[in-house]
Amino acid sequence: MISVLLAAALFAPADPPTPAAAPAAQPTAAAPAKPDEKDPMICRYEKPIGSLLPKKSCASKSVREQAERLGREDVEAVQRNARGPFKTEPSGP
Repeated sequence: MISVLLAAALFAPADPPTPAAAPAAQPTAAAPAKPDEKDPMICRYEKPIGSLLPKKSCASKSVREQAERLGREDVEAVQRNARGPFKTEPSGP
């Protein structure tokens, strides 16, 4: 579940650029980029927390796999470093 949230946060659209900044950010290449056949785009509908309306998020397969891997690594790191509810050392004099 946390990996889904992390992936959703990673693919969340940023604020749209202002019209003055948009031309500077555009590449000057005349030919449009062709989609890579080895790395296809994958689109999913995900429900954001607190909303009933799903949002479409698209990313390449490699980007999605990397986000899922990083999410799993984060969860495993938290689980490794988590402390139990009980103290193992005696307290007091």
